Amino acid sequence: MLYQGTPFIPFIDGLKDGLTAYITTKDNVHVIYNLTDVAGDGQAPFDTAVAKIMQVKSPDMFFVVGPNAVIAAMNATKGTSIPIVYGIGGNAVDLKFVASMQSSGNNVTGITWRAYELSGKRLEMLKRIVPSIKTVVVFGKKDSSALRTNIKFVDESARITGLRITYKLVDTTGEFVTALATIDRKKFDAISYMNDPFFVKNTDIFLKAIAEKNMPSIFHDGVFAREGVLASYGAEYKPTGYQVSRLVKKIIVDHELPTNIPSEGATKLTFVINAGTAKKLGLTIPDEILTIADEIIP
Repeated sequence: MLYQGTPFIPFIDGLKDGLTAYITTKDNVHVIYNLTDVAGDGQAPFDTAVAKIMQVKSPDMFFVVGPNAVIAAMNATKGTSIPIVYGIGGNAVDLKFVASMQSSGNNVTGITWRAYELSGKRLEMLKRIVPSIKTVVVFGKKDSSALRTNIKFVDESARITGLRITYKLVDTTGEFVTALATIDRKKFDAISYMNDPFFVKNTDIFLKAIAEKNMPSIFHDGVFAREGVLASYGAEYKPTGYQVSRLVKKIIVDHELPTNIPSEGATKLTFVINAGTAKKLGLTIPDEILTIADEIIP
């Protein structure tokens, strides 16, 4: 398993829980997990991590989280039949990982938690939560595979809501820290991001800056709202990891080929509001929003 940063652990925990439920003693299958948390920014650290794994012993399967991990695993397994199961925020067809959602045409299958397509929707939700916001600074990972797709959805939502968007593109953790420090609360009403594993990896940095600047924001997973962000909207990691475990089971127990296993999108989206954070921000959440929230944090 390759992932980038501890915030992805709930996704892996969901996978483990699912496999525990789906695999029985009758299946005569023993699963050994080899977890690798890839440090560093960009593609190179993933390529290096996968190369080390392949040098020691070719695994029976790669379970990878994030587009950089998928690319590294695909490059390393060319000419082999080693299955790859992915978890990503974007569309695997757009990213050219699979030929179609129904049949990959290769050794890859997996699940998307649909975060890219929801980048804009989150802004629309934020505007509904805080109708007074007009200007939003939106962070993006420079030169990432997710950037172009994310911008398309954010621009469309900005057009719908009338929000004025300022993009801040960063390439390294150091650049991200510096850029966060320059955000002026007087110029921007809210802060957001275009989903990318880079920002998940740097969640602690992001949460600290948002709290210090006392700014409203909305993230893609409920865990962040529970940790103090104003709201979240999207597919949560743990249930999505549980969902993808069915695909893994089909490969390691039923011996199906990844190309014959359709890729999936997360089936459940969760809307969480942190009422305590709203109070700190001096906000009154409209009743119509509170009634549609799946969870309200006191």
